[in-house]
Amino acid sequence: KLAVKHRIKKGLMQELLSGHRRVTGYGCALRIQDDAGSIPKGWNTVKLGEVFSFLKSHAFSRDCLTSEHGTPPFIYNIHYGDLHAGYTGPLLDFSKERGVPILKTEPVSSDKLEFLHNGDLVMADVSEDFEGVGTCIELINLEDRKVTGGLHTFVMRDTSGQTAEGFRGYLFKEHSLAKELRRISTGSSVHGISKTNLAKVDLTLPPVEEQQAIVKVLNAADRELDALERK
Repeated sequence: KLAVKHRIKKGLMQELLSGHRRVTGYGCALRIQDDAGSIPKGWNTVKLGEVFSFLKSHAFSRDCLTSEHGTPPFIYNIHYGDLHAGYTGPLLDFSKERGVPILKTEPVSSDKLEFLHNGDLVMADVSEDFEGVGTCIELINLEDRKVTGGLHTFVMRDTSGQTAEGFRGYLFKEHSLAKELRRISTGSSVHGISKTNLAKVDLTLPPVEEQQAIVKVLNAADRELDALERK
């Protein structure tokens, strides 16, 4: 049952993110779009660099990190290795996730660290696995936590207001976009992406209101999966 539900969720996500299936009236009713394969009506194609700005990440080695949380406040650091192996979904929910490493000691220049906000994206800029190129998560429910991007990561923030919170992480799971990220990667044994090439990637975005409706549908599917897993 879980395997079937996962396949249904994956198919639904790809149909919604490609525009083949649309959210009717921005509620939860869905309909099949007839013009699959073309840019859906009302959607817009923009360059990634026109939507997202790149923030500073902080390359602390694994030796500088620990999973043993002592006395707060903590400074969390998202290492590229954890993006590949630690977090499976498009959203990293800090109200639930307990596996994000923290710095063992606060750096002397901690006032110069750039801390992340809700909705920021953290992407691994290298991968030994070709399928893992462009692995990306969106941060949610940070509250007052101090979080930084770590070694071999890009940190991106929507400074244009063209994407909805909760939608950004799903966006980078869309099949054609993930395929394009692999296409622009370089290297043979280790695959990497440059900020210059990443900024030139095309994003096909629905209106923000439709993005918010898509998030509601996908979140509902995730809750069904969670309930089935608990059962």
